[in-house]
Amino acid sequence: MHHGALGHTLEVPENNEESTKALYYSTAAATSYVMNNKEKLFVNQLEIYKRGVHNVDDHAVDQYLVNAKNDRIGRPRQGMQNFFPEYYVLPIDKNLQKNPLEAYRMIEYFLRNGVQVERSTEAVSIDGKIYPEGSFVVNMHQALRGIANLVLYDGVDVSDYESVAGEIVQNFPKLRGFDSYAIRKPLAFTSKTMPVTSVSVPATTMPGHTDNVLIGNTNNDAIQAVNHLLAAGKKVTMLTSRGEGHEIGDFVVSYVDLYPLASKYVLDVSAFGNYKPDGKELRRSTVAALGEAAFVLEDMGFDVTSDQVKADVLVNTFDFSDMVEKGKPYIAYGYMGMMNIQDLIPGFSYKGLGWQRYEGVFLADVNQDNVITGPYDEQEHFYTVSGTYITSVPKSAKVLATFGKQDHFYKSGWWPGHDAAKGQIMAFTYKENNKNVTVFSNDLTNAAHSQHQYRLLANSIFNSVSETQDSGSNVAFNDLKSVESWAGDEIRQLAGQGILQGTGGNRFEPLKPVTRAEFTTMIVKGFNLTNPQAESPFTDVLTSSWFYPYISAAVESKLVNGLGNGRFEPKRAITREEMAQITANALKLTQHPSIDSIDESFSKFTDKDTIAPYARKAVAWLTQKGILQGVTLTTFGPKEIANRAQAAVIIHRMMQFKTEPA
Repeated sequence: MHHGALGHTLEVPENNEESTKALYYSTAAATSYVMNNKEKLFVNQLEIYKRGVHNVDDHAVDQYLVNAKNDRIGRPRQGMQNFFPEYYVLPIDKNLQKNPLEAYRMIEYFLRNGVQVERSTEAVSIDGKIYPEGSFVVNMHQALRGIANLVLYDGVDVSDYESVAGEIVQNFPKLRGFDSYAIRKPLAFTSKTMPVTSVSVPATTMPGHTDNVLIGNTNNDAIQAVNHLLAAGKKVTMLTSRGEGHEIGDFVVSYVDLYPLASKYVLDVSAFGNYKPDGKELRRSTVAALGEAAFVLEDMGFDVTSDQVKADVLVNTFDFSDMVEKGKPYIAYGYMGMMNIQDLIPGFSYKGLGWQRYEGVFLADVNQDNVITGPYDEQEHFYTVSGTYITSVPKSAKVLATFGKQDHFYKSGWWPGHDAAKGQIMAFTYKENNKNVTVFSNDLTNAAHSQHQYRLLANSIFNSVSETQDSGSNVAFNDLKSVESWAGDEIRQLAGQGILQGTGGNRFEPLKPVTRAEFTTMIVKGFNLTNPQAESPFTDVLTSSWFYPYISAAVESKLVNGLGNGRFEPKRAITREEMAQITANALKLTQHPSIDSIDESFSKFTDKDTIAPYARKAVAWLTQKGILQGVTLTTFGPKEIANRAQAAVIIHRMMQFKTEPA
């Protein structure tokens, strides 16, 4: 129908002889109709092609487009005269395109199906946005505009209907994860394009003069390349902090290891220098999965088995409780996955409508500080076919994403009652009582449709397995339960890197006040500022004390100044404003502070006037960057004492902004 031909489906009511007869005679009748009405059908088809060539939106069709109450609603023009845009533009430039690989694949799809595609020969400015030379352009003045619009259009919400026969969402940009722009300005690309008859996806261009290479976790080829390297026994690090040019969840590999296979994949790569990456070292793992999940994982390069005993991680499998209780990671998604694990996580609950296929594209708010979701945008469109959402999780759970809070968070599809999901939890991780579970309420796989979500599944596998392997640090504190939900991972990660230490006997004492010496030591270790030649001028920092070299290094790097009369008071508990000043001094080593407005940064704090003058700029800068937060929504608490868990979280946040000195 979208090619301009008439068509319909035939479904037999039962699996018996009478239904077979019905199918036979229906097919015969349809064939007879075509033979007796060939000219009429051809004329109709030509009329549809003609409308396409002239990009006509015939409003006569509106009478046939009705809602569930049979009210005429017509095409959703959103106040515009023409439902169809003048053009669709698929840029390749990284400033406008988050996934060039999938954009190229979309163009290949169009060319296979006879859709005419052009490519711009110069930059074109439209409504303040510049589309660079080389952008792909689909001119909607063509016979097959219908199929182009079908796959690039956002789609409609038909949730008012009682039922639908099957999935209706197309929307390739959201389901495959690339950017497409609808242009309504007539003649915007006239004489500025050339026709495209074939297209080749560019090979990966390796950066020069670097020991290590950053692979952006931006498409499914990145996952395939990582698994290729792991299968060959090569080292791959998944970054756990962001910095200049890289995000949490990106990968770092050796140039020598990547070079021989780079041409097999389309990768977003850049030089990472000879710096030691801050992250998790991945290892090759075997995944237990069945059916659709197994096909997806195999295609992404994972070792897949149906034997759960032999697997390192389980994905939506059954009869696994004993293994999960003993620590084997489990990844659940969709209605079936949540049903499988509902009794294993205390305080976990969800809502859904059973096995009915309620599908749709929706907007989600995404956690940027986790390797699973960090590679995605802060607001991202995801997809589901089960219409489920999470209503409660344990306090120790880490929320990865929530359904959008906007009134129109739901974009298209058929999901009656979807408003109930607004603002609810979409995904979380749970690591407590020896369990390691990752849960998504939406369906990460659905045939080959929702490929944009495959990396959520792959990242979850990398994260869960790397967390269970021996990283060499053997960090296992037994007293983190009270802070697990907001500081547990940060404490373990920093301890594993040697930046902070426990207090003995597998204890960390997270709520114990942190001293000025302890916090200074954490900062010096985190920024690798140790200096054996450094000396301390403070009379109360003895050369025999354990903290002498760290405070000396902090003095050398101009992080601390002391309190007058030659004193540092290393064993006194540090205040929040003191902690802010030292943290800001450390960040200044690699970043230039920029504060829009000190007063604006403090506007929500009722105790802003109690912040010491020396710390005001530091507090404002760190608050603006999100490294420091108030003790409540309206108070900062500058004189309050910080505890060890709070210090760990602040240092973890700070290191995500750390960049290597030029």
